[in-house]
Amino acid sequence: MSFRFSKQNDDNNQEGGKDQKTPFDYTVGQFAFFDIGGVYNDPKGPIRHFTISSSPTENFIMFSTRIRDSPYKKRLSILEKGAKVKVRGPEGQFVLHEDYSKPAVFLSGGMGVTPFRSMIKYATDKQLPLRIIMFDSNKNRSIRLAEYHLLPIGFWL
Repeated sequence: MSFRFSKQNDDNNQEGGKDQKTPFDYTVGQFAFFDIGGVYNDPKGPIRHFTISSSPTENFIMFSTRIRDSPYKKRLSILEKGAKVKVRGPEGQFVLHEDYSKPAVFLSGGMGVTPFRSMIKYATDKQLPLRIIMFDSNKNRSIRLAEYHLLPIGFWL
């Protein structure tokens, strides 16, 4: 399941009530911590980190996860559109390399595809002269890259 949040920070309200939207800056492949509020009695606590699967070229923040039977994931599954979410980050050094003369080779399995979705979308949107080769494996045939919004970018073998 993927979740999308608008890129804005409503705390910057200036100029006589006119909203100043501050983008959430990150590099493809990074992750952030998400506090969705209303999470109680979760053994892992009320905050989770997720890889940001959207690209900075998109006007939203997206992450993907499997909904499990935990208080956090249950709360996440019923989060309403427009809900405010606290984000801390971005963090992480697993980012797209800048030497475009060398191909990027990605190997993923299951939810491990999410940083690559961000990198591929960014490289495509920016028309980077970068050759990308991706191998993806899943135990369940029903889980495909299309679920992570990669199908319009890539193709199947």
